[in-house]
Amino acid sequence: KGKGAPLAEVPTTLNEPAFVAKAKAVLDTGVTQSELVAARDKIWSLFMTPYRSAEGEIAGVTLVFSDVTAQRASEYQLARERERAQLAIKIAGLGAWEYEVETGAAVVDEEIKQMFGLAEGQGGAIEQFLKRIDPADRPTVEAQLQHAIDGKAPYEAVFRVNHPDGRQRVIKSLGAVVDGEAPRRIVGVNFDVTSEQEAATLREMVIREMNHRMFAVIASILRGAGRVAANKQELVEVVTNRILALSNAHSLVLSADKASVPLRTLVTTALEPYAKGAEFAVDGPLLLA
Repeated sequence: KGKGAPLAEVPTTLNEPAFVAKAKAVLDTGVTQSELVAARDKIWSLFMTPYRSAEGEIAGVTLVFSDVTAQRASEYQLARERERAQLAIKIAGLGAWEYEVETGAAVVDEEIKQMFGLAEGQGGAIEQFLKRIDPADRPTVEAQLQHAIDGKAPYEAVFRVNHPDGRQRVIKSLGAVVDGEAPRRIVGVNFDVTSEQEAATLREMVIREMNHRMFAVIASILRGAGRVAANKQELVEVVTNRILALSNAHSLVLSADKASVPLRTLVTTALEPYAKGAEFAVDGPLLLA
């Protein structure tokens, strides 16, 4: 239907038959054009190119329609998934990176640049990132990267990054080689674990200090028990109860890596064996140990 009729009069289901004017432009200029056009529930790729007569003059325009509905739907779905992934990365505070093994080129997002203290325009090569890693940690990071490149294990490393202003951050990095691609690429994510590392270091320091003081505390318990106990049996009982209370308080601190312990609970536990015959009160705002 419409065979031999002018293009503008040919029946069409296209939503916007503006391609007629563009076909005329191709006829006038001899310049090939292409575009996407919609027709009800279909999307078409339209390719318009001039054809010439035996004398070399433009005699008309060839229009080629290709159904790209499924392809466009896939591209749309991929774009949506990419948006969701980027949003999840942003919310989680992650930074995404890509490293091309043969060339040393690096592609990173803004979050990665902030983690490494890099300015605008920096961060195009892996060496720029390696230079910011603390010298004590760099050999381990490079070894883990090489293991991933050699296919021995996925890339995983925790390292310190030294910023130009003197600040230091602790970064955990995960990555994997993309199979079946040339040039070879490693893609991965980084996340800042500085706060967690500082908290763990402080907790270890407190525990070491408590262990160091333990003998002095036990000696004090023995001296105090000797003043209040009437006989050997009572002495054993008093010392046992006080050491047990101290041990319970110590266990509460050790378990604090899973859940914070109210300071009131810690103090009450340590003082429990002293409550008999003594007057004291634990008061104050709620604090977590």
